[in-house]
Amino acid sequence: MEKVSQKIRLLRTANHLTQEEMALNLNMSHNGYAQIECGETSLTLAKLEQIANIFGISATELMTHGEKNVVYLTNENGSHDIKNSNSINFIQEHQDTEIDNLKNMLQLKDDLIEQQKKEIQSLTETINLLKQKISA
Repeated sequence: MEKVSQKIRLLRTANHLTQEEMALNLNMSHNGYAQIECGETSLTLAKLEQIANIFGISATELMTHGEKNVVYLTNENGSHDIKNSNSINFIQEHQDTEIDNLKNMLQLKDDLIEQQKKEIQSLTETINLLKQKISA
């Protein structure tokens, strides 16, 4: 089963384009484009569509089932064109990680608030003791 990066390379060579020409058409560096062909970078839907447009095909034609280097994105209007189970799993894993990070941040916030409450209580007790000494 071909990867997107392999399909891109095959289409580029079949269309007699160099990596430099592709990079220029995509407004990116040669190294950045070479990383796409080597499968060393994840592709956004926007970049995938740019590449597909160069070859006159749709972005879905570049994708294969099980491709892991394509990131699933939802458009601004809430619709989406590409359904890729591994990409959805990637997004779900990323969301789960973000949720865990947010839970940790909330716990740290709660711990900090509890610590500040204890400090306020201690300061209040100190102020009350000082008031008692002054009035005595």
